[in-house]
Amino acid sequence: MVGNWMGSLIYDIGNPCTTDADCKCKGCKCSQEEALCIMPDTSTQSTNDKNTNADKEEQNRPNQENNEGKKPSTDNNTEPKDEAGSHKKPSEETNTGKDQSTVSASCPSSQITQKQRQLFLDLHNNVRLNIALGKQPNKVGFLGPAQNMYKLEWDCQYEKDAQSMANVCGMSTWLGPASNRIAWSASSDITPSAVDGYIRNTFNYWIQAVKQQGAGNVYNNSALYSFANVAFSKITKIGCGYKACGGNLYINCVYSANGAYTGTVLWENGSACQKDQDCTLYEQSKCEDRLCIAPKDAKLAVGGSDKMCPKNKNLNDKARQNLVNTHNKLRSTLGKGLAKDPLGTNGIAPKAARMLKMIYDCEIEYNAQKHADSCVFKHSPASERPGLGENLWMTSATNYGVDLAAVSASESWWSELKQNGVGPSNILTDALWNRPNKVIGHYTQMAWQNSYKLGCGIKWCPSMTYVVCQYGPAGNWMGSLIYDIGNPCTTDADCKCKGCKCSQEEALCIMPELQ
Repeated sequence: MVGNWMGSLIYDIGNPCTTDADCKCKGCKCSQEEALCIMPDTSTQSTNDKNTNADKEEQNRPNQENNEGKKPSTDNNTEPKDEAGSHKKPSEETNTGKDQSTVSASCPSSQITQKQRQLFLDLHNNVRLNIALGKQPNKVGFLGPAQNMYKLEWDCQYEKDAQSMANVCGMSTWLGPASNRIAWSASSDITPSAVDGYIRNTFNYWIQAVKQQGAGNVYNNSALYSFANVAFSKITKIGCGYKACGGNLYINCVYSANGAYTGTVLWENGSACQKDQDCTLYEQSKCEDRLCIAPKDAKLAVGGSDKMCPKNKNLNDKARQNLVNTHNKLRSTLGKGLAKDPLGTNGIAPKAARMLKMIYDCEIEYNAQKHADSCVFKHSPASERPGLGENLWMTSATNYGVDLAAVSASESWWSELKQNGVGPSNILTDALWNRPNKVIGHYTQMAWQNSYKLGCGIKWCPSMTYVVCQYGPAGNWMGSLIYDIGNPCTTDADCKCKGCKCSQEEALCIMPELQ
């Protein structure tokens, strides 16, 4: 949300909150310890379940728990500002570049002109074409060339969403990460023709950071937030709106996917398409004028090899390797004494003496995929996953790439250790589990020493990209050690499991199935 409004309070003066009601914002929580109000965030969420000793004795399987935690997205959602930090009238520009796409029909009850829709499309598609051809300037040369760069088409629902945000006449309403916005100083009676100049300058503002900062094809700089949404190759649809009110002009665009997540590959390096077969991100895509065109009801093509678990077409082998490798890399940090824990001795989690290296299990994947296919963000019944633990993750970006989703979910779950901490005792207790606003159960399931089999499913649902991972044997048993504490193995005998091998390099014990 933009700050630095001239003549406005920087913040409300008074004693800090002591109750949630003191925050005076819907859904906010008061952190008395930090003297801060915590906003609700639904752009990404995770949920996990716990087990009790009673469950273990009765059935040795996890008990469904409806206590859902939330994990904020990893991108920086702050809005850009001009050099002075305030918002001023833009200069007029007339060059719109080559016409790249034509709006076929107007949208019902629209508040913008057909010419303006075309202008928004042309500005976006010109930059996307330049990236595809390797002609878009950055600080050190040019971006691209890029393969699988898709042409944007207009979407009336996205226009409606963008317009509703503009009609608020402020910057307090946020439609999620797949959106760009800005506010300019302007009179309320501004003419549509004058707005065209603001649209051009808004777009130039959104892409100017790439010329100032330099950039490749990976999003890792919050200054490039708006540019990432303009350039993300997997975006296929856009809708924009504007509103002049209260001495300001608010301009917003909403996109079909979000490029501004840290680590997102914005486009694939390669040559711009020349034939339909070059366009592989979405099924039944076409190539037109060196840009790919997705069908109306575009379905993301997973692509890549699928030899590990051929019965499930929603993941590819690269995503599976990303999942198990990320889990093992993070489990290895426990063995090596490198995992940060704010409650740990010297800020470090205790070393894991015999952490097991995870293996990927296709039967578990098939089971996890069944639940992902439901598109219901809550845990599957324990009867549908006997002996298995479960972590859930979602993002409101509905076309999130399968490879990135695999890593994002894993890193999101593990981040609970660094954010909320466990402490030197390393025991999962009810007190640890039930701390307000300090979810820990996704991390503890990932780090559970004896959970060494992993399988995951992914589904692109109407309102989210949904990841379900299941673990065998289940972890998160109340009152139990998360893992044995001590120096990592140096000999096979240190692992204390039949047939296990010690990997000193990874500080992990390797089960016989992996040997």
